[in-house]
Amino acid sequence: MIHFFVFVLTIFWGIRWDCGTDWSHFLEVFQASRMDNIFTFDQGVGEPMEPGFIFLNALIKLLGGNYTCFLLIFNFLVLICFARFSLQFTKYPLLSFVYTIISLGIIFPNRQALAMGIASFSICYLLKRNFIKYCIPILLASMIHVSVIIMLPLYPLFSLKTKPWMIFIIYLISLEIGSILPLIFDSIINLGVLGSLISVRLISYSQTVSSISDDFSSRGLTSFILSFSYLSFFVLKKMYCSPIKLWHYSFNGFLIMELIRNIFMETMRDFMRLELYFRPYASILLSNAFGNFSKTKYKYISGIIFVSLMFYFFVKTLTGTFAETYFPYKTIFE
Repeated sequence: MIHFFVFVLTIFWGIRWDCGTDWSHFLEVFQASRMDNIFTFDQGVGEPMEPGFIFLNALIKLLGGNYTCFLLIFNFLVLICFARFSLQFTKYPLLSFVYTIISLGIIFPNRQALAMGIASFSICYLLKRNFIKYCIPILLASMIHVSVIIMLPLYPLFSLKTKPWMIFIIYLISLEIGSILPLIFDSIINLGVLGSLISVRLISYSQTVSSISDDFSSRGLTSFILSFSYLSFFVLKKMYCSPIKLWHYSFNGFLIMELIRNIFMETMRDFMRLELYFRPYASILLSNAFGNFSKTKYKYISGIIFVSLMFYFFVKTLTGTFAETYFPYKTIFE
């Protein structure tokens, strides 16, 4: 079933024409990409672009593919990565896959989605506590979007064991500390020790006024209630100290995701996008939690809650800042 959805979504995402926030931008990059500018490609605003993404564009062109071919291949890679970690790490892969797709808040994937999918190959090495091999998929993913490197310094946090009261204190504190971070990032940038690609991206993300709409990525009351409710549920189920390593690490990944959202939601909303890379852990945790209820007397309640959650994410996307760019949906056949 999950591979059927991969096929359907690959076609749906791949044959679109001039709709979605990324379509025109991807087209410009595709047209300008060549094998001789993989490491020198510039978006025209002084911002370099990751060589892995340029290589993918240039390779498809070299093999005779057009822009639609690129979109089909790009979207297939994203979806097959999502399907892979859903199948490998949960008994309920369809729940994990559906949650990952809908909770992204995007109808069509971007470069960060592919970077997240590639980085998810590091989960098995995280469970084995092999840091060197853990780094390899993340470094490869950074060739698509460099921001995924955030997962390297946070590696020790996955295995951290914390008392429940400390978890809630950290969660609540995270709502207040975002205001001091711009000064820290300015100091890091001024040191001049970062490469140009990372520095430019850090400058872009650390803007206290988002480069996009003020409403984009903001968290309303419903979002906060959902976040806190799930955190409380996972703590109640003792997933924060579960003897099952996958669940314990997934809980910490979920917590990191929520902390990033809390910290940056009012100051540097572009930085909130980094929470995307921890979405697979939330997906694994949620799907296992909902799936386990399917064998109890609460199975109908669990199903209703899951469907309601997915409906909430979907409606939020359809009514979001960029909704008018997604609809009407247009394809190459029109």
